[in-house]
Amino acid sequence: MSVLIDVNNVLHVVGVLPPDLAGIDVEELGDLIQKSRFRRDHVVFVCDGKRRRHMTTPDIKVVFSGAGVSADDVIIGMVDRSTAPRRLTVVSNDREITTAARRRRAKVLSAESFLANLAEDSRADSVASIRARRAAEHGPTNDRQVGEWMKAFGLESDPVAEIASSPATRGPSGRQSGGSSSSSAPRRTRTRIHDANRLADIDPEDLDEIDMRRLLDGDR
Repeated sequence: MSVLIDVNNVLHVVGVLPPDLAGIDVEELGDLIQKSRFRRDHVVFVCDGKRRRHMTTPDIKVVFSGAGVSADDVIIGMVDRSTAPRRLTVVSNDREITTAARRRRAKVLSAESFLANLAEDSRADSVASIRARRAAEHGPTNDRQVGEWMKAFGLESDPVAEIASSPATRGPSGRQSGGSSSSSAPRRTRTRIHDANRLADIDPEDLDEIDMRRLLDGDR
């Protein structure tokens, strides 16, 4: 998919991007695109005027209209010459450009919609980065933390292993009991983990109620 962007038109739209992204320039627009849903597309910027040598937009082709020619005319010419217009998305609010694009059955995206997509993808990328960083910082519960948790509860062995091997979880034959049993022995009433006086009374499924990290942090 190719995306043809009327850069001057897009950059002059206000009130769509959040305050921390407002007032972006061409390079910053390119940075947002590289983190958006359009990052795998063939993106072409069309700008008015002469090429500015200091401008860098990796992975994005930049076309300047040159002196005496408008970017609008360049875009319309590119749409007219496209060999696959139905795989082309044109980003602009200019009426002549959008008319030419629709005439060739190219997809038209307004500058406001395009920027809204970039803002949405930027927020999603930020949330994903925050979650990844938190996961890297905290990680899964390690052996030391488990040891501290056991110590806090006055345990000297693995509570899960002890519960699994306790009589409460075994059938009359000594085998681990499943969801149902043919034994006529009365079933024990399960005790909630907060009311249990001994490990054998705890339902293993209730272990999920314990927030180990909160308990360890609170003990410091």
